[in-house]
Amino acid sequence: MFVAFSKVFTPENLLYFAKGAVVSLLLAAVSLLFGIVFGILGSSAKRSKYKIFRIIGNVYVEVIRGTPMLLQILILFSVIPSIYTAFTGNVLELMFF
Repeated sequence: MFVAFSKVFTPENLLYFAKGAVVSLLLAAVSLLFGIVFGILGSSAKRSKYKIFRIIGNVYVEVIRGTPMLLQILILFSVIPSIYTAFTGNVLELMFF
C-alpha cells in the first residue's frame, strides 16, 4: 500500500470526511427542495391567466436559465453584499456554516 494512504486516512480525518459527506448531502437535499419549490412557482406563474404573474414568471425563468450557476453564485456572494454595504454602510457577510 502507499505510504501516504495511512497518513491521510487516519481516524480523525475519516471523521472529517464523514462530516463533510453529511454536510454535502444536507446541502444537496435543501437545494433540491428549494429548486422544486421555485421551479413549480415559476412554471405556475408562466401558465397563469394573469399577465403580471406571467411576466414575473417569464423574467424569473429566463434569468435563472439564462445565466450560468457560477455567475449566480458570484452575484450572491460578491455583488449583493457590496450593494448592501454601499447603501447602508454596514458590512453584510453571508456565512452559512
